[in-house]
Amino acid sequence: MLALATVGVVAGPAVATVSTASNSSICKPIKGLSSKLQSAGTDSSKFGAATYSKFAEALRSSGKHAPAKVKKAANNLASYYAALGSGDVSGLKNAATLSTSISTYFGYITSHCT
Repeated sequence: MLALATVGVVAGPAVATVSTASNSSICKPIKGLSSKLQSAGTDSSKFGAATYSKFAEALRSSGKHAPAKVKKAANNLASYYAALGSGDVSGLKNAATLSTSISTYFGYITSHCT
C-alpha cells in the first residue's frame, strides 16, 4: 500500500528554507508518529484507521507552517490518509499525485527536521 511508501521515501529536492521557530512547528506534529509508522514496517495490516487519521491530522498541522508548495503536498497526503482512515473513497481522488506530494513533503521534512 502507498502508506508504506511514506515511511522510507525521502526523494526530491528540498523546498524553501524557513526559520528555526517555524521548523519546530513543522516538525513536531510529524515526529510524534514517525516511530509508530516505522514500527509497523511493511505490514500494512498494522495500520489501523486511527493511525491513518492521526497521520492525516499531523500532516495538516505540520503543513500549516510550511511553505506553500509543501503545505499543498501535506494537505494532499492528509486527504489521502484521512480517506484511508474513514473508508471514504472520495478522498482518494488525488491518488495519482501522491508520489509528487510524498517527494515534496518528505524531502522537505528530511532536510529540515533532524
